[in-house]
Amino acid sequence: VNYTRLDDPQELIVACQGRPISEDDEVRVVDDHDQPVAEGEVGHLLTRGPYTIRSYHNDAAANARSFTDDGFYRTGDRVQQLPGGYLVVQGRAGDHINRAGEKISAEEIEDHLLAHPGVFDAAVVSIPDDYLGERSCAFVIQQGEAIKAPALKAWMRGRGLAAFKVPDQIVFVDSFDTTAVGKISRRELRAQLRARHLQQTGGTR
Repeated sequence: VNYTRLDDPQELIVACQGRPISEDDEVRVVDDHDQPVAEGEVGHLLTRGPYTIRSYHNDAAANARSFTDDGFYRTGDRVQQLPGGYLVVQGRAGDHINRAGEKISAEEIEDHLLAHPGVFDAAVVSIPDDYLGERSCAFVIQQGEAIKAPALKAWMRGRGLAAFKVPDQIVFVDSFDTTAVGKISRRELRAQLRARHLQQTGGTR
């Protein structure tokens, strides 16, 4: 559990998710091999403390996935740790695309796409790739005047987005599936779009 404090600077309060509430909480930010990342770099959040789950009952497989050998819980969050122990959540590990070793936040790319006046909604997913490991595919619902994929990619590059973050593929769709009340989690939406695309195209290239 993380909080900012009343006497924290305003710029810190609005820019992060705070620091642990308990002095007994232990936090690690690590890479894909559980090695600590340099201060300020983004990594996987591991925690251990008085109110952190210690194990799943009678589920050895889940425990092996979710805990380190010394009892740290794998939260599934990717964070950046600021000086003073403050954490900035960058997204979920499952929502990141590993493109040739470069980690790409699906949410970050979606935010860029949604800033375009011709984009009503967007979802970015990972697609297996024989050469890159994973490539990015953006599913886009348009609004207003139609825009073509090359122009949309060029527009994103014009915003200063790193070349490796520009979607490798853009697929225009009419709508996204939703529940009866018109809602669906972004994670579930990405999973549905990814599965459908792989079924239609055969996946890797």
